[in-house]
Amino acid sequence: MAEARSAVATPRVQEKDLGTTDSLVDFLKFYRQMIVRNYFRFRNSIRNGVWPTSTNNLGVACAFSVYLLEYEPASAQAITAYLKRAVQGLPLPSKTPRWLANLIGSMGISFIFFITLMKVRQYLLRILLAYRGWMYENVREVSLKTKLWSLTVKFVSGYQPSLYSCQRSLPRMPVPPLEETLGKLLDSLKPLCSEEEFKEYTKQANEFESTVGPRLQRLLYLKSWWAPNYVSDWWEKYVYLMSRCSLLINSNYYALDNYRWTPTNRQSTWRGN
Repeated sequence: MAEARSAVATPRVQEKDLGTTDSLVDFLKFYRQMIVRNYFRFRNSIRNGVWPTSTNNLGVACAFSVYLLEYEPASAQAITAYLKRAVQGLPLPSKTPRWLANLIGSMGISFIFFITLMKVRQYLLRILLAYRGWMYENVREVSLKTKLWSLTVKFVSGYQPSLYSCQRSLPRMPVPPLEETLGKLLDSLKPLCSEEEFKEYTKQANEFESTVGPRLQRLLYLKSWWAPNYVSDWWEKYVYLMSRCSLLINSNYYALDNYRWTPTNRQSTWRGN
């Protein structure tokens, strides 16, 4: 379909630019579009990175901290005393005005509070979204556990999510047990090696499982909580990029022979047909 479309489509060939007076206008227009596009791209990246929180939370926290430090309400003396100690511990010059010190301290405290709230909500969403019990329940007979789960997800989630907002809140990739991984590895190696080689591989697998395997398994488990994808680093560095053989760059879906129907299970008969 792509080849046919490119064959019948009108080629998009730009006319030769003769350096007219509109060249500067076109350049400024293009530069303005590029600036606007980069601005919205940067804004969307910030919004997606801090979701489910919002930058409005940072502004509200900063304004509330400044209010507590400036007016010192009696109903929040404990919080105000903590904020004052934090501001006094800042390495500021002795002649810094009081309002400026309060503003700098409020910004720093609000930023730390904002990052902490963002990480807590993201990890809570990762834990909550790992629940899959609602998939196996009847729509008309939802359990109390699923109802509480949905309300908690609604409470922890942010508002107006975009396409990539949930990228940092997706459930982590599960780490398979070490024994199961070694068993599958040996099963895949068994048809490819002799009995002596398979015995040697089995011995090495048992030695690995009893020595450094559990420690590496724990490190991998921690990485699965910290990184969005614990496989991509090692895959790109040690598997995908280790081979420099040529890749299949051209593909054609016309080669799918009998995708939904199998005439026979005998390969010789199928190929002969």
